[in-house]
Amino acid sequence: MSRHANILGRVEITYKIEPKEFIHVGAGENVELITSASSVPLQLSDRPVIKLRDDRPYLPGTSLKGLFRSRTLRLLNSLKYHQERLMKDLTPSQSTGIFSTQMDEAFHEMFSILTTHPILTNRHVNNQFSKARSRKKKREISHEIGLIDRIFGLSGLASLITFHDALPTEDVPHIMRRRHVKIDSTRDRAQSRKLFDVEGVTSSQKFTGKITFIISDDEFYRPTNQVFYHLIWMPLMRDDVEILIGGQKTRGYGLAKLTPLEGAFYSLENMALNEKPTTFQIPDKAEQLKSYLPS
Repeated sequence: MSRHANILGRVEITYKIEPKEFIHVGAGENVELITSASSVPLQLSDRPVIKLRDDRPYLPGTSLKGLFRSRTLRLLNSLKYHQERLMKDLTPSQSTGIFSTQMDEAFHEMFSILTTHPILTNRHVNNQFSKARSRKKKREISHEIGLIDRIFGLSGLASLITFHDALPTEDVPHIMRRRHVKIDSTRDRAQSRKLFDVEGVTSSQKFTGKITFIISDDEFYRPTNQVFYHLIWMPLMRDDVEILIGGQKTRGYGLAKLTPLEGAFYSLENMALNEKPTTFQIPDKAEQLKSYLPS
């Protein structure tokens, strides 16, 4: 069982992120800020943002992957919780067997998957899978791997989805500092004379990023194609999406708007011959990706 088994192609989504509030994606605590030009320490920051070598901030792909993993998990859990109630309203036409709306069809497809596949992998199976040395042994327990882990990966199983770093669109960084009072977590109160500053990017800072997803016809991965299409691709392609990214969210940080720029599908032929992909007009033609997915 390999993520490269029975590959049909790959999907790419390019997008931009615009902060709506102060965003802090940290580089650790008490780190000296050093310019790449002089390599001379400029100042100390209690909680600096992570930066490129030229001192411009960026959003790491790992942070974005964690954000979308949590988002997709919440959506799957919500669908599972409301499945019985929503299924009562899903009635295809008796004459054609076709659902009246695309939304009804999407719900039906997702509920069919949730009925036969776990959402998360339990700890025991996770340990078994990560310790299995043979492909045969992994295949024997693969049906117990959750949908989330099939898409985003786990120990011993490569991720189908890749989140590239979201890079700044301008040469000049837009960073500012805010000062806060430290909180004593044991007493739930402010610590006297204990202040710290937090760096963050402002609403003037824009980023562009890319998501890549591998489409596979392997029986193990087939359900993930529908999860990706309904819960990641279509929500991103239809409209702007509000996200919360980075730390200090309890202080009101992290709100941003993610806007799709382009969606593209690379077939095996496109990939092998280095040809241009099929692109999808946003949002009107986004649903056409479904015709490339295995049923």
